[in-house]
Amino acid sequence: MRQAFQPDCFFHADKNSIRIANKSGNTIALLIAGVTTTLSHGHVFQFAATDWTPIHINPFTQQAHFKYIPPSSHLIFTADPTLPLGVSLAPGTPSMLTLVNATRARLRVSIHPTVQEWHSIEPHQSIQLSLSNHSESRVPLSIQYFDGARVGLIATSGQCVSIAPHSLPPPSFDPPPLPLKRLSVTSCNMRYGTANDLLNSWHYRREMLQQILHGKHPPTILCLQEALLFQRQEILARFPWLQMVGVGRERDLGGEGTPVLFDSRVFMVRFSDTFWLSETPEVPGSVTESWGNHLARIATMVHLVPVTESVKKQRVSQVPEVLVVNVHLDHEAPIAREQGILLVCQRIREYLERHGLKKCLVLLMGDFNCEQEGAPENKAVEQEIGLLDVLALQPKNLGHGTFHDFGGSAKVPRIDFIYASPEWKSKVADSGIVKDCIGGQEEGFWWPSDHFPVVAEFSLDSQDSGQMSLKRFHHARPFKADFAAAVVLVLIVFTILLLSPS
Repeated sequence: MRQAFQPDCFFHADKNSIRIANKSGNTIALLIAGVTTTLSHGHVFQFAATDWTPIHINPFTQQAHFKYIPPSSHLIFTADPTLPLGVSLAPGTPSMLTLVNATRARLRVSIHPTVQEWHSIEPHQSIQLSLSNHSESRVPLSIQYFDGARVGLIATSGQCVSIAPHSLPPPSFDPPPLPLKRLSVTSCNMRYGTANDLLNSWHYRREMLQQILHGKHPPTILCLQEALLFQRQEILARFPWLQMVGVGRERDLGGEGTPVLFDSRVFMVRFSDTFWLSETPEVPGSVTESWGNHLARIATMVHLVPVTESVKKQRVSQVPEVLVVNVHLDHEAPIAREQGILLVCQRIREYLERHGLKKCLVLLMGDFNCEQEGAPENKAVEQEIGLLDVLALQPKNLGHGTFHDFGGSAKVPRIDFIYASPEWKSKVADSGIVKDCIGGQEEGFWWPSDHFPVVAEFSLDSQDSGQMSLKRFHHARPFKADFAAAVVLVLIVFTILLLSPS
């Protein structure tokens, strides 16, 4: 089941209706489009809906909910309706309605039927609203969270409504066992979490995306694009063995980021940097107007070195130093893409030369937003720093795109890439485009993002070459020992013969 913003709300096959089932043991009252309907225990009520629908549940009691419900929803009430998760009531200022934002993000609230008037509340701030213009002492209050989820309740004058986070953090995943046999890298444009994507909003797809990222081979190195701070924090909460490097692209270091996450049991950071793709790369939020882009673009560079303990656990020395660069090129301006990737290549080349890193694995990953096969930005990577397109090594990836706009059908060219040092070509164990989704033909398909993630795996197992050298070594040692013993024996015999009387 695809869980929605309430624990009792799921999706069913009919995308053009809403279904409500009462398993609470009591009769509940519903107010839908001005019409009141009672629903007895054990009964189901279904009605046509092609858009988000406001529903009052038990609208004449203090325990009422007010929800915007999307089409295809299936609500199941297993107990008497209570206040929405995270919302609590307390006495407040007489004749005023006090609203307190106890979350870490901006909230919006609206008193119905004045739906057009939304009031913003900053984190850890409060506002007071007068209900003198409302004929009823009890009014439906709608709350919109930063991720697009909406809940509601019936509020009365003189109350203080405290709004805490509306969802509990899910349990973290189990880390992959050590020692690692493969270095698994993933690049994913996760779609920024405040986009008004309706049923594809972040709150609906975050669990699916996290499950897919964990997948069969959890990433040792993970590069994300369009990642807002709260999305990065949620990923870190589910993947506690990962550490993150990177900031947002705006002048205050907020906004979308291109973070690099890595397995802290295997790697530690020697150097990291975020630079802006402009003529002033050290200036946060900078944009070069002559390049044609209107949005700031950034790249995150991280030099990872093996943790000593991880090498011991690996019992091999094949855990490489890795220079990772995560980039998100502009979606509109070809000049900005080309100039931006040239700057990235220059930074990579200068860093490798400055530190003499000849055996370092270089990984350049991200969303290139290229418009054609063999675009200038792709040629620049191959010609300027000689990296190879890892996904192009596998025939199964040819002719497949990665941007599908939540439709599941991606057009070519592919715009998400993993480039790697050519010396590691023989170590590429696998690569691919992850097209996992949930759903089916009847209920439709749901996708974790508007891009397909791309993955690559590099073999760290030195069994073939290592065992060959060890065999040669072990076979050679007895041979050398026997030869030396034979030489000593001959010398002893020869000495005895010389010293013995003739």
